[in-house]
Amino acid sequence: MGACCSCTNCANKLLGISMTMLCVCLSVYTWWKFDNAYGVGDGTIESCADSNGTSEERGCQALAATGSLTIIAALVALFGSCSASTEKNQASISAAFGLLNLAWAVLYLQQYDEANCTDESASQKPCSIWMASGIFNIVGFFLGLIYALYTCRSGYQGNNILYVASMFFYMLSQANWKWYEFDEAGCSTDSLEDESKNIGDGPSSTDKCVTDAFGGSFVLFAMLLCLIAGFMSFSSGQAQGKFQQFALAFSVGMACLVWTCDFWYKYGHASNYNEEACSDTDPKDSNTSFCVSMVIGGLSSMVGFPIALFTAFAFCCGCISEDGRVDYDGGYKV
Repeated sequence: MGACCSCTNCANKLLGISMTMLCVCLSVYTWWKFDNAYGVGDGTIESCADSNGTSEERGCQALAATGSLTIIAALVALFGSCSASTEKNQASISAAFGLLNLAWAVLYLQQYDEANCTDESASQKPCSIWMASGIFNIVGFFLGLIYALYTCRSGYQGNNILYVASMFFYMLSQANWKWYEFDEAGCSTDSLEDESKNIGDGPSSTDKCVTDAFGGSFVLFAMLLCLIAGFMSFSSGQAQGKFQQFALAFSVGMACLVWTCDFWYKYGHASNYNEEACSDTDPKDSNTSFCVSMVIGGLSSMVGFPIALFTAFAFCCGCISEDGRVDYDGGYKV
């Protein structure tokens, strides 16, 4: 089947592009928050871009750090996808996931700080959720970075468990937060069937519970795929090469779909973010910075998902190695 595809290392390159789109999603939302100082301090600062905003408010500093990390992660994934080397492709994706994990860790810990969480409230929600998700992301950052550095130094790794674990901890952090939001909004599975029918009526008709349920389900499925890929890290043969990479690519697509749900909901509920309503019928009339940011982020996630899906099947076709070998197993010599 791999011979029929007549491909070499295109799958790893495409995965780098879908990873770039995933980084862009967080980057777009973070820089909008930075520009509007959303969720920073007591609300007296109109924008973190003001001359005094970044220097005086730790929230602004955290947003600037998060936004910068997402840009670096996107560039690492993008430039890595341009390489013809399989080792460099996966090292760059691992590094990008590590940086994306670090960006989320900064964001969660910034929220923890903004809420003035103390030792007494650390065990209470949402403080415990922010702290747990932040710790998951920090672990994911170190694992992704270690794998990337070791791969660059020693070449392709026969066991890529650190790479898989970095992705797993990213998904775990996201699942932890998404299902907390679902619970905090007072949602229940009983009401989802009726509310989900309104998705087709436009973003403004989309319910928060449905958004969180879809997003939480996507990221749970991504977690399961990463878990399966983790077990495959200890196997030899084509299971690690083709099928493990299929699972990882598909999980990146699921992570993009989580953002699609988020941006869809945010676009239709601009008033929740103290912004002017966006138009469901004519998006061209929605030219506020919020609406434009949500459209850009949503399009990025919608581009990232099909690329990741195509990448997953490209891995199955054997488009994984530089010389197009069908027997390539991800490190082990067959």
